[in-house]
Amino acid sequence: MGIILFLSFFPMMLGLCLGFNLSSQVVYYKQKARHICQQYNLANQKQLQKKLTSLLKLNTMAKKIRTKLSYAKKSLKAAKLSMSPIAVAAAQSFLTFILAKQLIFFYKQKKILYEAIKISNKAKKQLKIQLHKVFNKKNIKDYSYKQLGLAVYSKPALSLSPDYYLLPAFSYAQGSYTLFYLNIKNLMPALLRKILPNSDLFKIKCSATLIKQKKIELTLWQY
Repeated sequence: MGIILFLSFFPMMLGLCLGFNLSSQVVYYKQKARHICQQYNLANQKQLQKKLTSLLKLNTMAKKIRTKLSYAKKSLKAAKLSMSPIAVAAAQSFLTFILAKQLIFFYKQKKILYEAIKISNKAKKQLKIQLHKVFNKKNIKDYSYKQLGLAVYSKPALSLSPDYYLLPAFSYAQGSYTLFYLNIKNLMPALLRKILPNSDLFKIKCSATLIKQKKIELTLWQY
């Protein structure tokens, strides 16, 4: 009698066990994929934080260069009015020196901005490679990684030595956003693979950004 009762409930018990195992496997792979995704997003933002801090710290020097440039232009104008060749030559020489200094500073600022873009492009490639390595390339679909470097704007916009400020809605603009679909069915044991529904692609998304705390102090934030 006991054996008959056990056998009558066995299919249901087996189904429950398989269902629980299936759910556990799905949760495991989703969490694993999300963890890898999040770690790369956070690492990318941490590198960008350093670049952003370096860029903002240059604002003091940018102001000084613009002030000196304005003074040099006024000095040249005054020298020309004085009709003194020596004064004009000296003022012109000083203006040329400041312009050269401004140009060097311009490339220094642009270098930081370009390096930030390179960091983001590298993070995009590295995360994709890691996902392919862990889950196999064929199981990662529609991979998308969006991050634009540093979310800043320059002012004065036409100056070669502008100040840089954080964009409005900075945290949103600065964020890195990753989205892809994971084919978990192919990762499962054969028995579980047979009972997994046909909708075997699971959406995985993660993101990270920076938030402003004080003047140029930035804190990492994942959401």
